[in-house]
Amino acid sequence: MVSMGLQLLGYTVAFLGYIGTLTATLLPSWKTSSYIGSSIVTAVSFTKGLWMECATYSTGITQCDIYSSLLNLPADIQAAQALMVSSCAVSSLACLLSVFGMRCTVFSQGSPGKDRVAVAGGAVFVLGGLLSAGLGLPADPS
Repeated sequence: MVSMGLQLLGYTVAFLGYIGTLTATLLPSWKTSSYIGSSIVTAVSFTKGLWMECATYSTGITQCDIYSSLLNLPADIQAAQALMVSSCAVSSLACLLSVFGMRCTVFSQGSPGKDRVAVAGGAVFVLGGLLSAGLGLPADPS
């Protein structure tokens, strides 16, 4: 039997990991590169994400373009999209399971299966983390 404080600490850490996964999925900072022309005025920084690519010019202007077709993307980006979206969906389910199973909530208070639900929520959190960590795909050489 785990204490209520330890359950809350575990849930807080897992929820922060879930927020980090959501942030990493949405931000266009997966691959960065830069180009400096003959002068500093033509410097451009490129960032590519799962859903869009952005160019930041030396003047401070940032221009982002959403990918027009997700099926025309390389296989590694499509796999990363699928794994990260799956991780976010599984982690959302884990949030619900964990809340229902924690001792500090009133859902089925005193039920013998409440601890099992909390453990199942923790296991689903681990599965969500493994899905997002499964991105050990070969890097694009370009």
